[in-house]
Amino acid sequence: MIKKSVLSVLVVLATLFISCKQEPKETPAPLIDVKTFFKNGEKSSFRISPDGNYFSYRADYKGKTNVFVQKVGEEKSVRVTNDTLRSIFNYFWKGDRIVYAQDIGGDENFQLFSVKADGTDLKALTPFPGIRSDITDALIDIPGKEKELIVQINKRVKEYFDPYILNVETGTLTLLYNNKENFDGWVTDNNGIIRLASKTDGVNITWNYRNSDKEPFTPLITTTYKDIFTPASFDKDNKNIYALSNIGKDKVVLVEYDPVAKKT
Repeated sequence: MIKKSVLSVLVVLATLFISCKQEPKETPAPLIDVKTFFKNGEKSSFRISPDGNYFSYRADYKGKTNVFVQKVGEEKSVRVTNDTLRSIFNYFWKGDRIVYAQDIGGDENFQLFSVKADGTDLKALTPFPGIRSDITDALIDIPGKEKELIVQINKRVKEYFDPYILNVETGTLTLLYNNKENFDGWVTDNNGIIRLASKTDGVNITWNYRNSDKEPFTPLITTTYKDIFTPASFDKDNKNIYALSNIGKDKVVLVEYDPVAKKT
């Protein structure tokens, strides 16, 4: 019985060995040029114009991504930006214009530009070399502010930003708040009013609150490096604040915070 068992095992092993010998070798996967991983996509970052008559996208132009606009129902598109040194990454519609950000030579001091949907009337909105401009609120769907943005610019001092109203057609800048306290962050309500301003000492963050743009900011809540309180928006009545927070919890959750009662 033992001899027969051993013989059976040997037969099985021999069969497996022959099967393995007869299996074709796997063909190595073809090498892919590393340039493929960095190649610009054919089309990306699609956006629809507010009136629904046009759509835009980013596509390659001389090795850099630029913005193209195409009318719905038509085949032909119009390239509305012409950057051949650095790709354009961030852009959006504001009324009938394209607004985009671009820096010079990779210095990350982004400037803002706008151009009509047909590629004409290019405007340098914040043409300040060595100065950075960031969008705080695009003021989308706010009546009376169809041509305006809230931007923050560090013209006064490099370390801190002052908020301005910016007209995307004319480039007119109007100081929105004299940031003498050197706040370092802003949150607007649904009407485009700055209601929250943050300030940090490098460890703790204090959020300051005001009920309207006619009132001064007063301290609302201070967090340590262990705590998180990140305001996202106001509720529909512009009363309570939606924020991500882990205060009093073992995880970060979305909370509704009452700035008058100072509690969730």
